[in-house]
Amino acid sequence: MPAKINIPERIEAAAYRGRPIYFDVIYPWTTPDRAAPVADTSHARMATAVLLTIFLAVTISGVYIARRNVRLKRSDSRGAARLGVSVFLIFSMMWLLDAHHVGSIDEFDSILIALAWALLFTTLATVLYLALEPYVRRRDPHTLISWSRLLAGRWRDPLVGRDLLIGTCYGVLLTVVEMSDDLLLPLFGKLRPAPGGISPGALLGVRSAIGGLLFYVLAFLLYSLLIFFFLFLLRLVVKRDWIAASIVVLIAAGTNSAGEYPVLTYLFFAIIWFSIVLVLKKVGLLALIVGLVVQNVLVVFPMTSHLSRWYANAGLTGIVVIAALLTYGFFTSLAGRPLFTGAALDK
Repeated sequence: MPAKINIPERIEAAAYRGRPIYFDVIYPWTTPDRAAPVADTSHARMATAVLLTIFLAVTISGVYIARRNVRLKRSDSRGAARLGVSVFLIFSMMWLLDAHHVGSIDEFDSILIALAWALLFTTLATVLYLALEPYVRRRDPHTLISWSRLLAGRWRDPLVGRDLLIGTCYGVLLTVVEMSDDLLLPLFGKLRPAPGGISPGALLGVRSAIGGLLFYVLAFLLYSLLIFFFLFLLRLVVKRDWIAASIVVLIAAGTNSAGEYPVLTYLFFAIIWFSIVLVLKKVGLLALIVGLVVQNVLVVFPMTSHLSRWYANAGLTGIVVIAALLTYGFFTSLAGRPLFTGAALDK
């Protein structure tokens, strides 16, 4: 391993008809795939039960509230349709880039499965938007303005650029915070966390990297909508925004607090979830989605300064996308104003 020459590392590979089809990196702590499955801890089972309960509650209540909004003609049907089409197209492009396509009848089965998943994600996103949008428009309209303008095709709107810029910076900052445990734990006499996190799919080249990027866009779009709607449901129950936000932080941090240092992990994830809720409520949905996508790209894509390495293209893809978001967001947020003027000299 780089900078850790005392840790042995084994790479297994396989080829089929002269083409590499399988790679696996094995560390001393890697568990064999054919070993007996490790039993879940009580914390893991509880976290799974809590998350499943929240997901079912959000989905069922979302269907009910969306149906009510449509019946009362309160919902933004045009915005929901745009969101649904966007989700469907993103999933379709992701599948085309990331799936293995073969010239046989089996490809038809793959198309049907992809179509089923695309319709499921499209329906979930559309229902959550129909349920959430009328109430957010009335209470926190600023959280959806840039998102609505982006879906409407107003790419050069200054608010869209601002939220792209803020979201990208937030994603970079979130990555720095997440990686800080590698430096902070030794200061408290603790071991560094086990290395890992690189997505194997990102090692397959630019096409798979772009497919992975689209997957994160889709995943965190739905993820952010679920968080937003859960906040909305809690707000209906407790009647206070700060109490609802606190409950989300406490529950979410609790589901991630397993590991060797549960107390430190809980505090760490509480800080991260506090920042997620803060960005969502103070900036908006678009900034949160962009931030979470950027953070995951920086973590799971193989970043390297050695551009001759065989996996460098995937990391460069992520860097180029992030740099493009920063540049586009910065100049779009200026709304046509020059970057440097002589106005300061006239004062």
